[in-house]
Amino acid sequence: GERSRASMLARSSAASPNLAARVVLMSSVATPRPPRVLFMHGLESGAFGSKARWLSERFETAAPDQQVSAYNPLRRNGPMAACLAYVFSFGAAARYAGGSIGLSVAGLASAGLVPFLQWRMRVAMRRCVALMEVALRREKPDVVVGSSWGGAVALKCIEQGYWAG
Repeated sequence: GERSRASMLARSSAASPNLAARVVLMSSVATPRPPRVLFMHGLESGAFGSKARWLSERFETAAPDQQVSAYNPLRRNGPMAACLAYVFSFGAAARYAGGSIGLSVAGLASAGLVPFLQWRMRVAMRRCVALMEVALRREKPDVVVGSSWGGAVALKCIEQGYWAG
């Protein structure tokens, strides 16, 4: 191992002083560390998904959970909990009002659903960007990898000056 290599170098350096100088220079060069990667996952993925695992097996990887999903109402930054509350409140109002007024309330609710969803997705994006801003400052990555939704979050972080590459 290490001792036999040292004794071999000692014998070689006696025979060739230039070789000894090269060996010292080579041994003083630091071994490069793997790139530090910040992974921003997709909308329905997560911090422990297959892409995050693949990256962490090969690089020093941080993959913060953005707590976002288009469908899961239990995810903190997803729009679904607010959308369910929106539909439920208008549904309850329409049922309570009954008749033609109830139909009008239901019509208003359905007409406003798409703009409401768009607004909630913008809120989700702002929240995820805020989470990743903190992660960028904490992790100081060499590389940012974004998958789908995470790619959009990464672009917003660049746009807002939180990361410059």
